[in-house]
Amino acid sequence: MKKVVLFIALTLFGLTIKAQEELYLVFEFMKVDNEQMVAYDETETFWEKIQQQRVKSGDIIGWDLWSLQPGGEMQDFQYLTVSLYNDPVKMMDGSSWENLWERAKAAYPNMTEEDITTKINGSAKTRDLAVRIFAHEIATTTGSSPMKWC
Repeated sequence: MKKVVLFIALTLFGLTIKAQEELYLVFEFMKVDNEQMVAYDETETFWEKIQQQRVKSGDIIGWDLWSLQPGGEMQDFQYLTVSLYNDPVKMMDGSSWENLWERAKAAYPNMTEEDITTKINGSAKTRDLAVRIFAHEIATTTGSSPMKWC
């Protein structure tokens, strides 16, 4: 199932990004207990605004939240977040997170640092980050152009 989700996501993102840009993705699969569903929804709503600020500042080029409807044998995950990068260094070394507090303050100017810290630290309690996958797009196609494999 992971391979199918990965293939679908890469295909969708490949269609929306310019061919000359290299694309790097971080897939994060989440397990959420039934009693944490409402809290997890609030967590992702909170993070969505911070991710929008990360896009505005150029830390990332995009972010998505997916609800998974698993089938088959692998039914361990309910949600998937996808962060899109155009720089492998930012993706791998954590530098895209260096200005987290600035992004959070821009997203929530009326919240205190203590409230922001509480929300960020509480995020981990609402879900289990079960799997993280780093991906690099190696080929893409649009329309009728042939795909070249590297």
